[in-house]
Amino acid sequence: MNMNLFNILEAICDKIKLRFPENPIYIMQVPQGFKRPSFYVNLVSYSDRDLCKDGLWRKAMFEIVLFAEQDAKGTVSTFKQLMAQQQLTQIFQSQSLQVKDRFLKIDNVYGASRDSEIYLTLSLEYGFTPDKFDGEDPENNIELMKEFSIKYQ
Repeated sequence: MNMNLFNILEAICDKIKLRFPENPIYIMQVPQGFKRPSFYVNLVSYSDRDLCKDGLWRKAMFEIVLFAEQDAKGTVSTFKQLMAQQQLTQIFQSQSLQVKDRFLKIDNVYGASRDSEIYLTLSLEYGFTPDKFDGEDPENNIELMKEFSIKYQ
């Protein structure tokens, strides 16, 4: 099965959507004038190391930002913010994340709140076999990337 970092991003968004179905989830840079409450999910970093002849071990770190609900004066209820942080953390405390037909190990979940946002960092580890090219010319085996935009709602 071919699995890439975007598949993991989708799985994270799907898990959030189950608990917070009414909130938008952004995966592109958050536009000015976005809706609150909402989420922003992005890949922070990843590193690969050799696992075996054809395999790699990857550590990937994703950040989830919850832009908390504000009242008419632009202030955030601390109680609501802490409740949302607790719910968000509970989503990823299962030790694994299902991505397609695999389960990836959740290595670490770290959360913090700053001003009217909640930050959750999710570290995942998994082994995989990178795609191999058939033949000598890799250009014939690569599908060109096209523009792709997705907005979870």
